[in-house]
Amino acid sequence: MPTKPLSFAVVLLWSACLLLALVLRCLQLTPVERGVCVAVIVVASLGALVVYGILQRRRRPALPEAIAQALGALPAGLHQDTPLILWHLPGEVSAQAVVYDGNAIWLHAPDAEQLVSLAQGVRRWRDRAPDAAVLALAPARGKDLAALSGAAMAWRHALREAKRRAGGGISSWLVLYAPADAAAAPDTEVCWRGILDGAAKRATTLDENLARLIAQAYGTARSPVLSRPAHRDARMAAVIQWAQEELAPAFGQSHSLREERLHGVLIGERAGCDPQSPLARWLAHRNALAPIASPEAGHVVALPLAIVPQLPRIRRLPLPIRTLAHLIALTALAIAAAMQISAVHNIHLLNTLRDDLTEYLSISYSQADAKLKGLNQLKQDREQLLRYAHEGVPWRLGWGMYRGEGLLLPLGQAITGYSPPLPPPAVLTLDSLALFASNTAQLKPDANRSLIGALITITENPDKRVLIAGHTDDTGNPSSNQKLSEVRALAVRDWFVAMSNLPTSHFATQGYGDTRPLVSNNTPENKARNRRVEITLVPDVPAR
Repeated sequence: MPTKPLSFAVVLLWSACLLLALVLRCLQLTPVERGVCVAVIVVASLGALVVYGILQRRRRPALPEAIAQALGALPAGLHQDTPLILWHLPGEVSAQAVVYDGNAIWLHAPDAEQLVSLAQGVRRWRDRAPDAAVLALAPARGKDLAALSGAAMAWRHALREAKRRAGGGISSWLVLYAPADAAAAPDTEVCWRGILDGAAKRATTLDENLARLIAQAYGTARSPVLSRPAHRDARMAAVIQWAQEELAPAFGQSHSLREERLHGVLIGERAGCDPQSPLARWLAHRNALAPIASPEAGHVVALPLAIVPQLPRIRRLPLPIRTLAHLIALTALAIAAAMQISAVHNIHLLNTLRDDLTEYLSISYSQADAKLKGLNQLKQDREQLLRYAHEGVPWRLGWGMYRGEGLLLPLGQAITGYSPPLPPPAVLTLDSLALFASNTAQLKPDANRSLIGALITITENPDKRVLIAGHTDDTGNPSSNQKLSEVRALAVRDWFVAMSNLPTSHFATQGYGDTRPLVSNNTPENKARNRRVEITLVPDVPAR
């Protein structure tokens, strides 16, 4: 059978393993961060074991050796489900330390001070506090009311400390032994009356109708018509009245024991009546009657067995099963945490992929570099998803939360729909002086040598349209320069059409005059450069 320290060590070790699994497999950390987390978990686990061992030795002392041996001799398994009750009877030194009556285990505390250590020892022995603590008083025996009140006060304070140190759940009970009938045999079964949970289970409190019965029960002349149950009720009612008036101050300022924080008050017959006892003197004072001394009805060792049925029955699972339940609960908690982590990572992954795709689609083809960069990012995203599909989804994205496969199709469509940017148009520049005479649009006879090279380039690229643009310098009238540039462009076009099989629609002409100089017109050389005919080959593709 595993002990509680072993169970704690197993649960702690399993918790550390689960935390390590979460850190190493589910969290996306850098190697340094991962190492720090592992070190913290290991050190914290070892520290928890050390602190637990220290607290186990300091907080709850073990039971006395004699009591521990007596409890060890009981049948196995009783310490878990059997009610355990601490009881204290001031002045009783002959009671057995441990009694098992078949329904409950009774531990006798010789004095109130030992109540605290016994409660702590019981908590350490069976891993929960005692079920009840009982203070038993015999007001018909002894001669000192102050001793009874002092014992009640000491018990009350000791019980409060025991609840603090051993944990809650200790119900408190007050047991009062009433004088037994003189005619009753010593071995007569004890009859118990009591107030349970603050309500009278049977009529045990006094009222005016019981005054006559009290006088007859304790007076010098008993009425022969009273039955024995009536005598018993009268004696018990007298004890209750005495406790309310004489003993209640020991429990506080309450005027009724039913207002105390007691789970119950039991009255039982198991003692003789000493004429000098607090109860006898109180009766004499109340009724002006001399009580009859009754012989001892045996030692006051009758346990208040009526308490046992009133205690809550606590059924605790064996320690191995509870340990297994803790392990299962921790595992379920770790799985829930892993699923939550996976959900966060999957949301981040989907948002990142969607952002990359949206950004790529928003880039126009005119931004060639940005478009190509976005395309490369989409390729990386698709490769990542394909790797997950072939090699398996990592733990941090798994646990049924992965939804990345739904983005493979749109990523693939975006990648396959990409067209590389068009190459820049080819521009051929022809010197106007080599083609035309000054201020004319008539081609020179030797202009063929300059135009042949351009014609070869045009015929080698039939898929490209040809834009012919004429340019002049700033000499003369701008309007005249504009018209001159236009007709020169037309002249070149007509030559190309005549010398090839290309239709006129394959060409476009434009005259710019002196509006687009290459360089400043401040020198003759620069003016010569600005006088030109530009032939641009433009790909014949639809606009995107």
